Amino acid sequence: MTQQFLKAAVSWATTTDPARVINMSSSSAWGTWPFLAAYSNSKAALIHYTTTVAASYPGTVLAIAVNPGLNGTDIIPEALRAAGFNFNDPALTGATLVWLTADPVRSQFLNGRVVTVEWDVEELVARKEEIVKNNLLTMQLNA
Repeated sequence: MTQQFLKAAVSWATTTDPARVINMSSSSAWGTWPFLAAYSNSKAALIHYTTTVAASYPGTVLAIAVNPGLNGTDIIPEALRAAGFNFNDPALTGATLVWLTADPVRSQFLNGRVVTVEWDVEELVARKEEIVKNNLLTMQLNA
């Protein structure tokens, strides 16, 4: 689906109005979760895919992976509710997506990276230079 979108978007996307690709990931991508191997690995692959899309279309595509956290929706199994987890309001995810996409010039420094909706967006902006300089909010092998 992304490939077809990007084929169409290349004709109109610019540096000031890039095509926007937001992929929903999960903190499971960077954790070890017994019995969730397929889910965790697919989310890790999605983060890498997001990075690759951003690198493939420099300047004309804004691609960001978003961890929405655990949203308190009806799909959550009762066992998780009973375990006492803290749940996000789904509106937090929505607001983060709007922030990321409404002004792509402002959020361009997050291109190819992963963000979590619980993070304060003003703090992200304040740490922009640090994030870019140290290649933060990416998944990489440090050996």
